[in-house]
Amino acid sequence: MHDATEAYIGDIVLPVKCQFPQIEEAEKRLWEIIAGVFDLDPGPFHPSIVHADKVVLATEARDLFNEEAPWVRDLGVEPVEERIMPWDWVYAQEQFIIQYLKLKDERHG
Repeated sequence: MHDATEAYIGDIVLPVKCQFPQIEEAEKRLWEIIAGVFDLDPGPFHPSIVHADKVVLATEARDLFNEEAPWVRDLGVEPVEERIMPWDWVYAQEQFIIQYLKLKDERHG
């Protein structure tokens, strides 16, 4: 649920968030509302979640954007060894449908 706010305001990249503190404040207020609806602790996320999120961000920056910007180094983490291999939209759509049908069958099976 740590990215639940993205369903409402989108996934805004860290360098942009750093330039506009209003975005972080809006995310914080939205998270408090979401946490209240789902009876979750609105407090800070567990450090393991924050760490994992940074590792994924560093991995995405390396593999999807070939990013070597200072903000990536400032995360203080290393990307995972395994590389992300992007899919074209046709293959992604096929995989989505396959997974959807699999989950649907398991649920109604």
